[in-house]
Order: sequence, then structure tokens, then C-alpha cells
Amino acid sequence: MTLLSGWVLVASFATPAWAEDPALDTPAQKEAPTAFAAADPRPVLHWGVGEGRSYSIPAAEIAGFELVLNRFNHYAIDDQVYASPVSNLRENLHRKWIVDNDAFATNQFLHPYQGAMYHGFARSAGVDFWPSLGYTMAGSLLWEEAGETTKPSINDQVASGIGGSLLGEPLFRIASLILESGDGAEPARWREWAAAAISPATGLNRLAFGKRFAGVFRSNEPAVFTRIDLGASLNTHFDSDVNASAATGGLAVR
Repeated sequence: MTLLSGWVLVASFATPAWAEDPALDTPAQKEAPTAFAAADPRPVLHWGVGEGRSYSIPAAEIAGFELVLNRFNHYAIDDQVYASPVSNLRENLHRKWIVDNDAFATNQFLHPYQGAMYHGFARSAGVDFWPSLGYTMAGSLLWEEAGETTKPSINDQVASGIGGSLLGEPLFRIASLILESGDGAEPARWREWAAAAISPATGLNRLAFGKRFAGVFRSNEPAVFTRIDLGASLNTHFDSDVNASAATGGLAVR
């Protein structure tokens, strides 16, 4: 009797070897905040990290943009100045660089804005500022050598390369600031359109590559000052029927 009681006592505390493991994927277990129920960790998409960065895409975009711009200018503006990029490159590689005397608007606005496109392609693809400056300088060099039949210009290289980054960086950051949402949700549609209007390269990459470049360059909640100025001008014009006649040395009355 004592031996039988001992076996019963041991059996009551021992775990049978043939017992099944408890189920860990039941609905109740999945809802419980345990290590077994935790979802697999997923990387958070941050701007400029992992999937949100590419060095090859902006290089292809800059070359493609220049090809499209050359072809548009060829058919819409001047087919002599904007000849084939292949023939342009073949000739300009053996020509000496000059300082051109283009119009002020061309040198001080159009060239920096074109460079800002190069810079925006790189920045919106997750590339940091200094490498993006390299992309901008390379894009400007490629255009000077292959974009036009005119001789490569030193001041154009500076205006598009350095000036392009100095203009493209604030445009990119303003676009990113507009894309930021206070609650962390997806940017509203009007934010996407406004950002694309300010930095077209940023809008293009977000449209073409979706989630890959959906991360936004965080501004860390800077102080923002907005100012809108409205102005008008009034010009007077005087018209008379009395004209000075150089031939007679006097006045001619109509």
C-alpha cells in the first residue's frame, strides 16, 4: 500500500513524456502581449537608408533628362545649336573651354535651375548633400560637352554645378517640409502636388518609385515664417500728335 501511494505521488508531479506542447497560435494567444505573439520585426522606411537610397537611379535620370532636353530644344528652339549629343560630344572633347556672354537670365536663372534638377534627382533618391553636389557637377559637365554645339563654358559649369546645388537644396528641403504631416500619416494629395511644383525631380521620383522613395527628409520641426507680398505698379503714357522732325529741324504737326 505504501509503494502504490508513492507511485501515485510521483506520477502526479511528473510531466508525461508523451504530452503535447501547448498551442501558441490560438486566437487568444495571438492577442496576448507575449513574445510568442509579437509580430516579426520589419524595417521602418527612413529617408536615405536602405531601400530609400540609390546611386544608380539619379545617374540614369540626369542622363535621360539631358537627352530629352536636348531633343526638345533641337525641334522647338534651334536644331543647329542643339544638334545630336553624340556629334556634340565628339567635337567638344577637343575644344577649349571659354567664358560665354549669354544673357543674364540664361546664366543666372536657367543654368542654376537646370542644375537644381540634377541635385533634386540625387537628393530625392536618398543621396546626401555632398554626393549630390558631385552628381550636379557631373551633370553640368555632361551638358557642356554633349548638350550643345557651342564651346564648353566655364561660367556655365559653375552656374549649373555649384549654383544648381545652392538652389536645388533649398527647393528640395522646402518640398520635404510640405510633405511632412503632423500626425505622421501619408501626405495629402495637395501636399504631393505642391512639393512636385517646387521640386519637380522630387515629385517625379515619388511618383515613379512609390514607396521606395516615400521617406521624407525630416526637418525636425523648424521655425517657419510665412510672408506674402502683393504689389501693383501704375505707368503713365503720354501721346501727342506733335512730333519732332529731324529732317526740317523743327516740329511736324499732324
